[in-house]
Amino acid sequence: MPGSPDKHIHIISFDVPYPPDYGGVIDVFYKIRALTQAGIKVHLHCFHYGREKNSMLEKICYNVSYYGRKNKTNYLFSRKPYIVATRVSPELIGNLAGDNYPVIYEGMHTTMSASRKELSGRTLIVRMHNIESGYYANLFRNAGNIRDRLYFGLEAIKLCHYERNLNANLAIACLSKDDTTYFRERYPGKFRAVKHIPPFHENSKVRSKPGRGSYVLYHGNLSVCENEKMAMFILEKIAPLINVPFMIAGKNPSAKILKITATAGNVKLISNPDEEEMDNLMLNAQIHLLPAGNVSGMKLKLLNALYKGRYCITDKAMVRNTGLETLCDTAENPEEYLKIIARRFRMNFETGELDKREALLNQSYSTIHSVRQLIEMAGL
Repeated sequence: MPGSPDKHIHIISFDVPYPPDYGGVIDVFYKIRALTQAGIKVHLHCFHYGREKNSMLEKICYNVSYYGRKNKTNYLFSRKPYIVATRVSPELIGNLAGDNYPVIYEGMHTTMSASRKELSGRTLIVRMHNIESGYYANLFRNAGNIRDRLYFGLEAIKLCHYERNLNANLAIACLSKDDTTYFRERYPGKFRAVKHIPPFHENSKVRSKPGRGSYVLYHGNLSVCENEKMAMFILEKIAPLINVPFMIAGKNPSAKILKITATAGNVKLISNPDEEEMDNLMLNAQIHLLPAGNVSGMKLKLLNALYKGRYCITDKAMVRNTGLETLCDTAENPEEYLKIIARRFRMNFETGELDKREALLNQSYSTIHSVRQLIEMAGL
């Protein structure tokens, strides 16, 4: 494995990446762990605004620095995107300028320092978790009130402009193949490099259990509007029409989800499960139901479901251009979901499926392979 004790790298995280309990920070935390295991000393810089400082990060990083995020309403009127303008710190610039180590910016959120003269000539990499302008445009389309629509719509426009003006000295490390194609085709020759580096995650082997489970599982951060929308789709269009048990599990469910699940006879809501409970829910489900509804980055919860769960049912948007199409059933409307659920719920999950998953996932989504690519990209 590349790397030695005298090799260092800076990682600037948009949030405190522990516990790794939602999509973006999952990639950040397991990237840090993989780099550390490869002998790279990680200097972690975290913007924090709700999640607490965590001693676990100090155990695996060379050092950890925290900077308060400036969540003030006046930044809404900045020409810079709010997610960028609120993550600025003179102290961070000073810490980065004290050496010549490579820097990984986690998302465009953290890139305000990328054009600073103090960092000229440095190896600077942006980890693109998704196309932020497209992500916010989707939030705009799904927002439930005018205030949110206005914020998401303006943010999408600002992000599009900010993306066009990113420093050409940057290298772009995209989490999905679609995003890699986007940056290569939209900005041909602009950036130092554009590479696909698959997501970092906790899994080293497939743990799916042969046999049968006893429920259908949907999981996600239920406070995110796109996840809430998919949960509501299941609660209104699928669960009432089939006589099998459903579990809806995730962080901070809305009042709307709480109300419906309180009276649904075949649905149980698991609010804010801890890591062990979520792990058990995934391992013991018969079916993971994972509609995406839109294409936005690479969904880590799909990878986790394939490493831990039995049958996975999703839509074409979730698996498009991932190489995982053969491991999932796909449906595009409630009727198709219902047919597949009825069929898969009665079937035993066989060991042959485990072997198939192990071969494909280890070939395309191994964290060991991803960290080798990232170390090479950083010139370490």
